[in-house]
Amino acid sequence: MEAMVFRDVLDDLLTNAELAALIDRYGCADDVDEAFRTAGRYQELRKHLGAKRFVLPVAGVQGCGKSTLLNAVLFGAPVLPIDADETTCVPAEVRFSSRPDGTAEVRFKDGRRVQVPAREDALVAFLHNEHNPGNELGVDRVVLTSDRSMLEQGMVLVDLPGMGSLTPANLETTKTYLRESVGVVFLLRTVPPLTRSESLFVAANWIRLPLALFLQNRWSDETEAEARSGREYNTDRLREIARQYRIDLDGEVGIQVVNVYAAWRAALQEDAVAMASTGLDDVATALEELGASWPQMLEQSIATAITADIEATTSIIAKLIADLETDAATFEKRIQAESSRFAGYLADIEDKRRKASERIQRFEMENLARLNSWRKSTRSALRNVMRTKMRAGIVDGPQLARALKDEQEDPL
Repeated sequence: MEAMVFRDVLDDLLTNAELAALIDRYGCADDVDEAFRTAGRYQELRKHLGAKRFVLPVAGVQGCGKSTLLNAVLFGAPVLPIDADETTCVPAEVRFSSRPDGTAEVRFKDGRRVQVPAREDALVAFLHNEHNPGNELGVDRVVLTSDRSMLEQGMVLVDLPGMGSLTPANLETTKTYLRESVGVVFLLRTVPPLTRSESLFVAANWIRLPLALFLQNRWSDETEAEARSGREYNTDRLREIARQYRIDLDGEVGIQVVNVYAAWRAALQEDAVAMASTGLDDVATALEELGASWPQMLEQSIATAITADIEATTSIIAKLIADLETDAATFEKRIQAESSRFAGYLADIEDKRRKASERIQRFEMENLARLNSWRKSTRSALRNVMRTKMRAGIVDGPQLARALKDEQEDPL
């Protein structure tokens, strides 16, 4: 009953349009790819809740060792083709059977089904890209069985065409299958470690499939130092991806290093001692745990993803509020400072205006007195000069007018 209530709560959260809109508004950039939009992601996560089986594809670049890994962990025999640059061109599902009958079912897109031996030499015609280029045979998938206990509770491991496939149709098959999956195993390389294109591939699928397991293949010719350095780089890159896309790691990124070729060889030879040094036992244990409790782990991973979204959004909103409050206080102080400075400017201008007015008044008073004095003295001098001229006989007519004009124009 408690599990049903928990699932109902998750279902309510995953279908809450207002919650998705808030997360996108405050937690996503405007130009973010539609695959990372919350409503779309939550719709896919909701479909996972109702899954009856746990489809867990092994994803990675072509030639990274996916088929070899599955041969070692599920069969201990050469079942999936592994001897070319690009082998798998269609999905190969491996399901549980308590008594595998040694056959594989080839399912075609037109509905046909064909039984073939579950051996590499028989499956190569359908899974090998050289024999079935671009899946020209129209195979939908190949279904095999294994009695490994990790598959007993409904987990289905899938070998997928590699990312960066030589054939676009094979790459599209991988993308389509991953959209239908519930979890994912990322098989990374040691040399080179995660590239930019791989990082984008991991991000696009990890955010939709939070129930993820990370493995790193170390080929036999790669040293311990290279494996360690590659793991450190891959771990740092995955942390960056998790921060960028709000993926809650719930601790450290756990990358398990495994030498898939050495593990496959040890499985063929049934050499337990050699197997112990390959790292495959740890991988098998992780898959056993995942296979035994995947419904609960799936619910918990979805709950963790939603919680991470809500906490990140809440944190962003709180920061925005704090920024607004800080900005308001700062702005108020700035206004007060500007008001005080402006008042100072006004007071300074008024003081200068007052002083200038006083200087103008003093100047007017001083020069008015000089002007009056000069006017009096000039009038008196002019009067005396004209009296002299009049005594000389110039008393009327044009000569007197001209004499007056000449005296006025001459500087006194």
